[in-house]
Amino acid sequence: MLTIAYSYIRFSHEEQRLGRSEERQLEAAERYARENGMKLDYSLKPDRAISAFRGRHRKKGNLAAFVKKIHSAEVKAGSALIVESLDRLSREEPENALYFLLDLIHNGIEVHCILDQKVYRNGKMDEMSLIDAIMRQSGYSRESKRKSERLTEEAAKQREKARNGICFSARVPGWLIGTKGEKVEPHPKHAKTVQRIFQLASEGIGCTRIVDILNKERIPAFNRSKRWYDMYVSEILRSKAVIGEFQPGTHPRSGTWAPAGDLIKDYYPRIVSDELWEQVQQIRAGNWARGKVKVGKYHGSGRSSWRNLFTGLVVDENGDSVIYKRVAHRAYFISSDRKKFKTHQMRYEIFEAVMLKLLNKDIDWKSLAKEATPIEQELKLQLNDILEEIIRKERLRNRYLRVIEGEAEPDEDIITRFRAAGVELKKLKDKKESIERSINSTAVPKLTKIPVIEINQTREQQNLRLKDEIRKRVAQIQLTFKAEVLISPHPNRVIAGVRPGKGQIVAKITFMNGAVKWAIIDGLKATLLS
Repeated sequence: MLTIAYSYIRFSHEEQRLGRSEERQLEAAERYARENGMKLDYSLKPDRAISAFRGRHRKKGNLAAFVKKIHSAEVKAGSALIVESLDRLSREEPENALYFLLDLIHNGIEVHCILDQKVYRNGKMDEMSLIDAIMRQSGYSRESKRKSERLTEEAAKQREKARNGICFSARVPGWLIGTKGEKVEPHPKHAKTVQRIFQLASEGIGCTRIVDILNKERIPAFNRSKRWYDMYVSEILRSKAVIGEFQPGTHPRSGTWAPAGDLIKDYYPRIVSDELWEQVQQIRAGNWARGKVKVGKYHGSGRSSWRNLFTGLVVDENGDSVIYKRVAHRAYFISSDRKKFKTHQMRYEIFEAVMLKLLNKDIDWKSLAKEATPIEQELKLQLNDILEEIIRKERLRNRYLRVIEGEAEPDEDIITRFRAAGVELKKLKDKKESIERSINSTAVPKLTKIPVIEINQTREQQNLRLKDEIRKRVAQIQLTFKAEVLISPHPNRVIAGVRPGKGQIVAKITFMNGAVKWAIIDGLKATLLS
């Protein structure tokens, strides 16, 4: 019987996607399997842009999932794991790397290293094999350390030059000209374009319309394609480089970006005034609601934020945000996933009416307070995972932006990836905010009925206050659209008011204390399930 072999492929940097690293490792594994009479199983997918220096690949990624299958015996003992060399498995400290290798071997997995021409298997690890593995892994770890230290030292030197007004990199924003070792200068044409963009934004014009205006006026963008995109305009409007600021920082692999020293003012030439920049940020943030009616912490932002009482609380069955949209004179709740626009939608007015009835009249708040569940620890674990994913998505999005900005001709695939990363990042940040709110509220599990809002206020004030009260009690509302309701054939088990059939909406309401209630929304009414 042929030995089942799995090929583990890994590379550390996103830029390596553009090279042959993955293809080279796969070809070598296929050739090795053929020459040694093995049957290659392709179910182990590559870990792309994941470093092995601090063991991130073992904690999160395809290798981590593969190891779980080994421990659960889903991957059978006697199988082979083919790697290009031991450094693909780990570049950690020797003791950690050796422990991981021995764990695989003790679970019956043979580790085959192509370039090293070594095979590590249970019962065949003599003193020389152990010493050889330790020496190789120690060398890989030292190499990664040296690279990291050299890069850290060089970055510190360059940051010191920046504080003395010297440009330490020719990579600068597209409206500037950077020559290493000299002062950064504004581009004679592109700097004026930035000023034009800020002027339009200060008049309340959004990114999409600004793009239309720039393209109509045939003003070239700061990349080789000379094309404008709304996300590029958005990045310019958010950038503090336009007011001359530069914040040096460190961004260790698998870590969080952190500032390194004080902010450097006037490192870049100033393109717009502080006043104009602040004005644009206020307009973009939509601080009208916060500036005019301050009624708590979570009422949202934007001129129409008061219209939606459930901002950030509602998701569909796949976890995609359900967002508020106005079409003509009607308001709708629709999924943020464009593929589900037609199937995942309902009139907002109907949702608001039935949900407020449930929260105000149908739910027994006293019994609900007794249903509290200890969810804080689980939420904290979820929050850590989301924070890691946010860091990864931000780094990926920044790489795509650099390509779009001028490193290379931006093709449609790169632009699509940039947009997709932005959408995913927005969803992750929404989830982060929701979980943080839930964690902060678990210390006060007692829930009370929503108080009556005074009617001697404006409609905006009433809604914003009501919005805050809802957020103090509700952590999330999950809607399952187009659900089919099946009714028990036993008459005593039929739920009054629930119609069997398709096309209904099932709502799962999770409260701040962890309690959960279910309801079925059918047309203009909702039925609470006990």
